[in-house]
Amino acid sequence: MTSVLLIGPGHIGGSFLTVLKEEYPDANIKVLVRSDADVDTLRKAGFTPVKGTLEDGDKIADLSASVDVVINAADADDLPLTKAILRGLKAKHDAGRGTGSLIHTSGAMMFGDDETNGRRNPDAKVWTDSEEDIRALTPSMFHAPVDIPCYLESRRRGIRLHVHHLALWRLRPLLWSPHKATIVPQVFRRWLHPAQRGVLCRRRNQHL
Repeated sequence: MTSVLLIGPGHIGGSFLTVLKEEYPDANIKVLVRSDADVDTLRKAGFTPVKGTLEDGDKIADLSASVDVVINAADADDLPLTKAILRGLKAKHDAGRGTGSLIHTSGAMMFGDDETNGRRNPDAKVWTDSEEDIRALTPSMFHAPVDIPCYLESRRRGIRLHVHHLALWRLRPLLWSPHKATIVPQVFRRWLHPAQRGVLCRRRNQHL
């Protein structure tokens, strides 16, 4: 039976849980949660809740070492969290319990073309998942201070890594989570401030 640890059961993580429950009903799915209310709700929905926070590095490492797949749908820019996950998956590999997988959710802003008029820069680079493009990532890119170490560590430690650069405004209806998306309200609050202005892109995403 496949075992999964999901960290960050919010809007993105809640969508993951919905799909996992539908597609893999027999999987053993552990979920790291902070509140007692979420513990009860997740247990009733058929998951295995584990109470903890993103700062509980040792607990996260131990949990990561105990499963086949870790999904980090929490803070894409939390390097200590990511290192704890990688440490646990390395321990699993070193103990001869197989090669674990990490699904790390990042953001499409990593590949922004720095345009400020809401239009796509026709001369901007179109990124792919080729080895050449992956090696071209630089620490100055948005989210890269975590994504690049994640990539390098996974190659050294025998870990299967899948980094998803999400550009999602609408996700699956959630099976359990009462949480709403936070990024859209944050964007509009910032852009409505008199000292800060932004422009929503007029075209669909074209960078991937």
